[in-house]
Amino acid sequence: MTDAAFLGLVQNAALLLAMAFVYDIMTSRYRLGPRPFIQVVIGITLGIFGCILMLSPWTYVPGIVFDTRSVLLSVSGIFFGVIPTVIAMAITAVFRLSLGGTAALAGVAVILVTGSLGIFWGQYRRRNLQHIPWYEFYLFGLLVHLVMLALMFILPWEKALQVLAQISLPVLLIYPLATALLSMLMVNRLRREGNATRLLASEERMRLFFERQIVGMAITSPEKGWLQVNDKLCQILGYSRAELLELNWEQLTHPDDLEASLVHFNRLLSGAIDEFSLRKRFLHKDGSIVWMEVSIGCVRRADGTVDYVLALLVDITKRKQTEDQLRESETRFRIFFENAPAPYQSMNAEGCLLEVNKAWLEMTGYHHEEVIGRSIAEFFTPASLPRLKECFPVFLQNGFVHNAEFDFVGKKGEIITVVVEGRISCHSDGTFKQAHCVLHNISERKQAEQALQESEERYRTLVNNLPGVAYRCLNDEHWTMVFFSAGIERMTGYPATDFIDNAVRSYTSIIYPEDCGLVDRAVQEGVNVHKPFEMEYRLLRADNTMLWVYERGQGIFDAAGKLLWLDGVIIDISEQRRAQEEKERLQVQLLQAQKMELVGILAGGVAHDFNNMLQAILGYSDLSLAQIEETSPVHEGLLEIRKAAMRSADLTRQLLAFARKQTINPKILDLNDTVVGMLKMLQRLIGENIDLAWLPGHDLWPVKMDPSQLDQILVNLMVNARDAIADTGKITIETKKISLDMAYCADHPGFRPGEYVLLTVSDNGCGMNKEMLPKIFEPFFTTKEKGKGTGLGLSTVYGIVKQNNGFVYVYSEPGQGTTFSIYLPSFSTAMVKIETPLTEATVGGTETILLVEDEAVLLNLAETILQRLGYTVLTVNSPMAALQLVQEHPGKIDLLITDLVMPGMNGRELAQRLSSLRPAMHCLYMSGYTADVIAHHGVLDTGVHFIQKPFSIDNLARAIREALCDITKNP
Repeated sequence: MTDAAFLGLVQNAALLLAMAFVYDIMTSRYRLGPRPFIQVVIGITLGIFGCILMLSPWTYVPGIVFDTRSVLLSVSGIFFGVIPTVIAMAITAVFRLSLGGTAALAGVAVILVTGSLGIFWGQYRRRNLQHIPWYEFYLFGLLVHLVMLALMFILPWEKALQVLAQISLPVLLIYPLATALLSMLMVNRLRREGNATRLLASEERMRLFFERQIVGMAITSPEKGWLQVNDKLCQILGYSRAELLELNWEQLTHPDDLEASLVHFNRLLSGAIDEFSLRKRFLHKDGSIVWMEVSIGCVRRADGTVDYVLALLVDITKRKQTEDQLRESETRFRIFFENAPAPYQSMNAEGCLLEVNKAWLEMTGYHHEEVIGRSIAEFFTPASLPRLKECFPVFLQNGFVHNAEFDFVGKKGEIITVVVEGRISCHSDGTFKQAHCVLHNISERKQAEQALQESEERYRTLVNNLPGVAYRCLNDEHWTMVFFSAGIERMTGYPATDFIDNAVRSYTSIIYPEDCGLVDRAVQEGVNVHKPFEMEYRLLRADNTMLWVYERGQGIFDAAGKLLWLDGVIIDISEQRRAQEEKERLQVQLLQAQKMELVGILAGGVAHDFNNMLQAILGYSDLSLAQIEETSPVHEGLLEIRKAAMRSADLTRQLLAFARKQTINPKILDLNDTVVGMLKMLQRLIGENIDLAWLPGHDLWPVKMDPSQLDQILVNLMVNARDAIADTGKITIETKKISLDMAYCADHPGFRPGEYVLLTVSDNGCGMNKEMLPKIFEPFFTTKEKGKGTGLGLSTVYGIVKQNNGFVYVYSEPGQGTTFSIYLPSFSTAMVKIETPLTEATVGGTETILLVEDEAVLLNLAETILQRLGYTVLTVNSPMAALQLVQEHPGKIDLLITDLVMPGMNGRELAQRLSSLRPAMHCLYMSGYTADVIAHHGVLDTGVHFIQKPFSIDNLARAIREALCDITKNP
């Protein structure tokens, strides 16, 4: 390194100064407004600076010079961008070529490469120039000048080595440092410009905020003078900006508000507060008053004193006027509200009273503090509460209520009837605010209306309760009615309004056609002689049925003898007309009932004696069968005798069932098994011309009822179905299980939900019409000819089903047949098993049995059977003999078997007397007919053991064991 190298330092210093100058003069404008023209000017300026630098280089040898254009162009590329740098590169390259010399091409290459590196680096870091640290610029300068030194190899090899040996150290020491210093100067300038730009933008925003406010804004001094005001404040007060700045706010404040303003302002100056707000009046330029809502704050110096005061002023003049008007309106409303003659109340959404007026309090007798906050429901009568609960939600939903009538309860307990008119008020967002109601006290009017209504009701009741119909009509062709009492609707089915002024029909239109002439003649004859008229004739009801009426009337004439109208009464005499027919019908029914009673008495007597005879036949048949072999020729004959006896016993039971004298003993039944056992008998009952179909259901639930009752149901329904079929037809019996729910029962009144077994009997006979269906279960009702049927069959079915807690449903249409549906309650199999005949061998015993039977044949038979069963038997033929035997017999008697119907004393009375003598003795009754001795309405008393005659040996053996094993006794 020689002294000449330091000359580059001087040039570098000059370059830095020149660049700083250029930056201050030119770049600020460029950054604030990057326009193409300015970029060209900057590029030319930079090119001229490069030329100047090349005019004062450090000359290594003639033709090889070094200057700081590489620093200039690389920094230009970073901070000035592409266009200015390219222009500068072009100018300096041309100028370098014009200088000539050995290193001209190398110099141009340095220009192009260093400028390009600057452009590249500037584009790469263009968004973060202000934040690039100094060492990055130093490293960039080092890179640029290492590239510059490398470009020296464009020179001849030996020359390049010599140049590098001499120039490398000063270049790498000074040029990178110069690059870093110049770049940092540019960065600092950019930062200052950025801050200045942001400050200007902030000031502009504040200016716009201040000037474009929709409210007044001002900055004042501690001495109350205006320092700055916006246009809105000038507009509010009516002054120009210049006029307002010459005044202070103390001069513009209303005198009445000045003192309060100064108190707050002085507290602000003293440091007691930093801000305050108040409403005050200002004086407009035209002398009017401007109400403002003022918010004051301050900015203090470091010593705490106020530097200036900020004020935000909102014009509330219109709002103030509105508030004053509202206050005046509220005052007027309050006066009106308190002095209004009609009671008024306001409520919240829960129905609690918010306000009431004086009239409301006078009406109810309460004081104001006694009602506010209480629910309106507390003042209603109990009868009005349901209507309140119904109307109030509708009131809230619709927003109004009209003519709603309620009964209030006053403080003293008096009833006050009011009519309510109400409206809902809402907030601005549409939500509920209050309910307002005006009440009209109509108690006196209601009392007057009630008195009038009672008077009218008495008159109406008097007229309507007349034994017929009162009328007034004109004597014209159609007997135009001007009044008809309500009885006409009961009588004919037509409302009275139909006949008034012939609105719907004339009265003559419902007179039986054949009687019209009779009626007209009777009326005219009476009118002609001014005497009352009377006649009997027929009318046609609305349902097309006929009734007989008796009419008595009289013409009403004026003083001149002119007929005005006809007044009269019409009385229904249909019952009287039917009285004789009804009497005859009842006579027939009485005879039928007497016949039934006689049949019942006869059936009971026959059953007793006949069953006794059958008992002898059946008993001795069983004894004989037990003594002979099955291969004996006599065995088959004895079996036929026994079968005949059993069939005769069945006939007897059917006779008792027909007369409803049978003893009922409910059993657990499988409906399918029971029906199957009756199919042959039912087929014989309906005849061969009618097909009998049997559709059994699967897995039926059991039912509990007397098997004989089920027989009665099926027999009566089959007979009814048979009689409905003219020639050939079909009857279907069907069973199934069914569960009835609430919905089904709602459609079938009288039904109850639960599990049932359904028995259906259907036929394809003639069917029944709708008028006949409601009557079919009535006693003695029948559609058959006289002498055919008693009308008790279906009523018996209905009674049996009801007795067993079931239901009957009938569906029928004329020509389509009839279906009877019998719903019988299911019986839980978990509780009781279905009773089936025992199949095990007959079981006897060794106990002692007292046998009482007045029939000698049956006494001997029973004794024989009991002895064969192993029992010790004591026999007597009368109740008195039994009493004597029991008193004299020293041993134990385990069981009493007694006939029920005996002369002198029945079996029940005998058992009760013997029970006092032998409390441990059990009892078994036997009879062909109980005659309610041990049963009530046919149902056996609880705990009573009974065997129906005739019985088999097996049945008797089982009955004895059941009676002996029963731990309860009921004589």
